[in-house]
Amino acid sequence: MAANNISTRVRAVEQNRRVMLGGILGLLILLQAGGGLFALWYSHASAAQSRAHLGMIADALDTVRSAQASFGVQIQEWKNILLRDRDPVLSRHHRASFQAAGTEVQTALGRAAQERGLATQGILAIRDAHTALLELYQQALRAADLATFEGQGRTDASLRGADRALQVQLDDLAHFLAQAYDRETEQETAAADSRYGELHLFLIICAGLGLFATGFLLVIELRRP
Repeated sequence: MAANNISTRVRAVEQNRRVMLGGILGLLILLQAGGGLFALWYSHASAAQSRAHLGMIADALDTVRSAQASFGVQIQEWKNILLRDRDPVLSRHHRASFQAAGTEVQTALGRAAQERGLATQGILAIRDAHTALLELYQQALRAADLATFEGQGRTDASLRGADRALQVQLDDLAHFLAQAYDRETEQETAAADSRYGELHLFLIICAGLGLFATGFLLVIELRRP
């Protein structure tokens, strides 16, 4: 009877030991999986943040380029007004197109200024300069006599070159955003390569530690009498 009790206790101890080893191995597997998932999540979150920032710059650049195009249309329509305002139908068409292009410029610059992380004050200053230029055009039109060539010439001369400074500002803003996008793209490429290297090394270390711990436990188990 005593021998049976001892044998039963030995088997119980052996079973408990195996359960404990299995638990340790299971915990190691969970730790490895958790570490790998965390590393993947961190890499994905960092990449997503960089993509969002790049997207913001790209959207702002597209918006500013849209403002550039609309401003070009506005200047062309101003010239059309000077040349064709004597025709009532053409006058209405070109004046309406002139106003619509000006509104598009204002809208585009306002949208670009809403992007966080950009030179918002500079963009708003350009929009204010455009507003002031629009008022100059309106004042010139109210005082203009476009029924004669002399009147057209005087109106044209009164605002000749008035658009150049704003055109330069828009070009500089677009150039600044294009450079920022290229710079951020290069930085994100380097960061992505660095994240890949770190993730690769981390997973190798986790796998190595897991294999070492598993082998260590197996060696202990095999050396037991």
